[in-house]
Parts: sequence; C-alpha cells; structure tokens
Amino acid sequence: MRITAPVIGIILSAVLLFADDHNVDFDHHTDFSTLKTFALREGKVDSPEPELNSTLLVKKIADTIRMELLSKGLKETVNNPDVIVDYSVSGRDFNEQRGGPISSSEGTLVIDVTIRESRNLVWRAVYRDSERNNAKLAQKLPGDVKKSLSEYPPKQKGPIEPGPSTVASAPRLSPKAAAAAALEIVQSAYQATDFLGPGNHPGLSISLTGLERAARAVTEDDGRNSAATTNKNLAFYEAVKNTADYAISISERGVETADSRARARALASKLRSL
Repeated sequence: MRITAPVIGIILSAVLLFADDHNVDFDHHTDFSTLKTFALREGKVDSPEPELNSTLLVKKIADTIRMELLSKGLKETVNNPDVIVDYSVSGRDFNEQRGGPISSSEGTLVIDVTIRESRNLVWRAVYRDSERNNAKLAQKLPGDVKKSLSEYPPKQKGPIEPGPSTVASAPRLSPKAAAAAALEIVQSAYQATDFLGPGNHPGLSISLTGLERAARAVTEDDGRNSAATTNKNLAFYEAVKNTADYAISISERGVETADSRARARALASKLRSL
C-alpha cells in the first residue's frame, strides 16, 4: 500500500498536535531531602470551559497531588509546613476552521513547590496536554499530575552546594509586622484617587480590598489556634502576591499612561518587599 506525502504530513501533524509536552525545573542549591512536610493551597483554573472550570476537577487534581506527595514520604500539615504547593490549570480551544488544523483543546498544568519560610520557589513542573475536546482533557489532567510529580523530588548527585552569595537583605518582617505594613500601603494607595478613583483600575481596587481584609485577619489574630494562624498567614501572603502581580500587569499595559505604569510598579515593589 502506498501512502502519499500529503497523507503522511496529515498523520504527522495529528500526532504532533496531540502530543504532550512537559518540563520540570528546580533549584540545584536546595536539599530536597530536608523538606518533609507540605501544605496544599486551593488550585486556580483559567478557562471558561465548564469541563475545566469545575470544582470537581480541581478536587481531583488536589487529591492526586496529595496522594503522590504522601506516597513519597511527605506529611501534610497546616502547622508550619516546610513547603507550600500551588497548582493551576489553564485551557484554550483550537476550533476547526476551513483549511485549518484539527479541532483540539490544550490545557496547561503548573505545579509549584515553594519553601514556606523563605517564600522561594524551588521546584516547578509545567505540563501541556492536547486532546480532541475539553472532556477528554479533563480526564487526562489527574494522570498528568502523576507524570509531573514522578520527577519530585529531583535526583541530586553529590554534595549540594549553597547558592552564590548575594547582597544581604533586610531581615524579613514577621507576618504581623508585614500585615501592618500592608495596611499602610493599602491606605496610601486609596488616597491616590486619580489612580484608584471611580472608574480607574477597579480590578486593582478589588484586589486591594481583599488584601486589606487578609491583613486585618493577621493583625487581629490572637495566636491561640496555631493551625488557624498559619492559614491566615498563608492567605495574607497569597493576597500580597496576587495584588503585586495585578499591579505589574497594569504596568505592562500599553494603554496606560507613563504615570500610571510608574505608580503600579512602585506599588508592586512595596508589596513584594513584605
């Protein structure tokens, strides 16, 4: 049987279109054998498709991550875990068009492992999965989690050298001190009404409101329940990160004025210093 070149091209295109792609990177100066406990944060989904933007799928992915880490000897705890595990899923559709590629759905799964105390990202897996539709993609994502975490912890040979010396930074603030500083930053931002006034950057205003709420929860915490305190601290630092990231996104918009971009960068810098 003879197969023509165009047919071979179509077959290869389909194979490539539905091939998975994944990458794992990690900090070579981190001794992963010392990281014994973890806390798993709620996952994020960036897709309007109901098959992906589903609490059931998020729970399946969370359960799979938890199962894989437990099987590797780590213990889950909310009381001062060694690492924080975050995960996110994004998806997009490639609709079949006249003369275009085969219709498909592509999902990207990202799993991050961050040292809680230093807040340094030390391990990341990115898995891209292409399937014919979102339902099939949703079915495959838990398996993609297993494939990603099969490379955790990374294989490290020989002695693990400390990272290169850097300029010493100021001592990190305690969560309560950082929360108090965050409240001052939020109030200062609110006073710039020409930047955050009616109709000006409403998304940032919403993010700042959430940060203010999380910061107050930390400053008002009595510390009697260590697990609750840890959860409040984690929620606060997550709010700091999200607000800083949102400010950076404003600074990168071409439609913004130079003044707005500068203010957004300054706000992000202040938050990231916490």
